[in-house]
Amino acid sequence: AQDKMSVNEKSVERPVKNSERKREEDNEEFPLKNSKREREENSDDCPLKDSKRKREEDSDDCPLKDSERNREEGSDDCPLKNSKRKREEDSDDCPLKDSKRKREEDSDDCPLKDSKRKREENSDDCPLKDSKRKREEDSDDCPLKNSKRKREKDSDDCPLKNSKRKREQDSDDCPLKNSKRKREENSDDCPLKDSKRKREEDSEVCLLKNSKRKREEGIEDRPMKNNKREREDEET
Repeated sequence: AQDKMSVNEKSVERPVKNSERKREEDNEEFPLKNSKREREENSDDCPLKDSKRKREEDSDDCPLKDSERNREEGSDDCPLKNSKRKREEDSDDCPLKDSKRKREEDSDDCPLKDSKRKREENSDDCPLKDSKRKREEDSDDCPLKNSKRKREKDSDDCPLKNSKRKREQDSDDCPLKNSKRKREENSDDCPLKDSKRKREEDSEVCLLKNSKRKREEGIEDRPMKNNKREREDEET
């Protein structure tokens, strides 16, 4: 009977012990509870560990969050990296934007380069504009060159105009040369007129020579007329 009583006492003590352990484990600073939680959190698939990490990563100053962001931004196709780059490139004084623009402008078919060149060429003192104009003017069929030449030739003291006139006047069938000769020959003291008259008078069929002879024969004391009269007297 005494043994039976001690067994009953033990069975009565067990619920009390379990209840006491439960109260202890419900206490946050209970070593056993902490030890159990630590083991769980050290397991990679532990819900508590995931929950703890999630809370940490939701904090802006969390080292884990920074580490994760750092890994993501190190990847070229990372949305965070692209978003960060986009924000930087939208800033006018951003080195990345300047670098991107420089790469684009170094490409010959880049719209930005064309736009930049167009703005520069629209400036009157732009070296690019001068260089472009020079290249165009060096081309024989360039409208700018032709227009420039036309303006120069319309100026009386233009070297091009004078040079063109000189070449034309050196040509025998040049209207300018003929016109110049005509003006000179119409002048009484013109060497060309005298030379032309001399050549004509040396010709037997020259009208000027015949006219001159006729005038001379009309003078009574001209030797030619006297000679003619003497010949006529001899015939009679």
